[in-house]
Amino acid sequence: MKKQFLFFFLLTTLSVHAVERVSLEQLQSEWNSYIGKSVTITTPLVVCGSFYDSLVLAPERLFCPEERAIGLSDGDSTMYYSLEQHNRQTSICVHCRNAYYQVRSGDIVHGLTARVTGERQMVTGRPVRTRKRKTACGWSERT
Repeated sequence: MKKQFLFFFLLTTLSVHAVERVSLEQLQSEWNSYIGKSVTITTPLVVCGSFYDSLVLAPERLFCPEERAIGLSDGDSTMYYSLEQHNRQTSICVHCRNAYYQVRSGDIVHGLTARVTGERQMVTGRPVRTRKRKTACGWSERT
């Protein structure tokens, strides 16, 4: 009985800690199949928002529809709504333990490892390491 329990415990522990390496495109196309699994995203991600215990990440900088669209007063709101839909489809939310002031919009995240918990939702139990945008002095590492 002890051997069976030990084997079952070892098997479950190994399966929980298995981390799959996926690109963001692959993850977004098969999101539901990754729910409950730990993944490492190989695509570099840009921080588009920081809200206390969560980060909004996307493969590129997201623009507010107001920055690109003329507005709703012209009667043609298709560009506004297409930008809004694009932002929803390409961004993911990662719940993490970063200090609010340490991560800024525009910082880059490489090799994010987190557990997929729901539609466009991920959780990591530790801070997400980011790099500042490239400046004249080069890259600077952040925690």
